[in-house]
Amino acid sequence: KADQTCRFAPTFQTSDIIDNQQTRTLFYQAWAKMESRFIKSAGIDKSTFMTFDGQPLDVDSGLPFGTPHLFSAPSKECLHLAVLAQAINGHPIATEVFSDIQEIFTLLKEKAANYEKFNAL
Repeated sequence: KADQTCRFAPTFQTSDIIDNQQTRTLFYQAWAKMESRFIKSAGIDKSTFMTFDGQPLDVDSGLPFGTPHLFSAPSKECLHLAVLAQAINGHPIATEVFSDIQEIFTLLKEKAANYEKFNAL
């Protein structure tokens, strides 16, 4: 069975997330904990460092299965770059996603190199 902590969203009320800073921080911390593996690894093509548009997850185990969507989308790249930028800027939630600043710079360097290759085509 999937770790039930990955189903954290129903433990929050939308109005509390909007109106209460402490609840909002707790929600974002839970999000960072659950999504960090996807943001750093499972959701990234290791040959291009571009985001996958999606990855099927097993409902019971919560683990990836099958083939990820072997393409990216500007919306996914934008979100990935935003989390990377916020982590560089020292945002306390975004920094929880990554091991250290070197990991962030490595991701950005590889991603930028592949953007340049793509633009050269």
